[in-house]
Amino acid sequence: MASVFQQIGNFLGFSTSVPTVSAVSPTTASTNTAFSLQSSNNAVTSGAETIYVAAPGNATIDAHASSSPVVIVGNTGTDTLTGGTGSNLIVGGSGTNIMTGNGGANDVFGHAAGATDYITNFNPGAGEKIALAQGLTYSSVHMATANPSTLGLSSGPVPSEVLSFSDFSTVTLFGVTEHPSASWFI
Repeated sequence: MASVFQQIGNFLGFSTSVPTVSAVSPTTASTNTAFSLQSSNNAVTSGAETIYVAAPGNATIDAHASSSPVVIVGNTGTDTLTGGTGSNLIVGGSGTNIMTGNGGANDVFGHAAGATDYITNFNPGAGEKIALAQGLTYSSVHMATANPSTLGLSSGPVPSEVLSFSDFSTVTLFGVTEHPSASWFI
């Protein structure tokens, strides 16, 4: 079975061509970023994308001001990962992850084995997907009223779905009330 990164790459149409990559400064709203890269000559986007990778421990990566495609990879710890207004690939680490696509269409959220993930604006109708780590399978869903303010977010209680997976990890989708379908997952 393909890794979560291979599955996402296949979904997004990544080719085997190698883009040009250079180091860039992390966004000013980010903390504990291990490194940031600017990729150009990318066969997928025909332009540039920015890649942010969190260092181990708690990290905040906030790329909300970016209109270019953004790739954000979390790590261990509690990570708050916010994409830009373009297409986003946001992969949480093995800890607790708060992921926000920030309105980009076709966002993909990666769910790692053992993680507790919260996605603040998942919109399957806009083509957004959840990529599961190798070997994970969706097992159940239950409706809940979640309170994002307990995670430091500004909104109050909202209807939500809590998805459970074969390793007992979870993804909470704030504001989502429709039953999940296979088309949500890659």
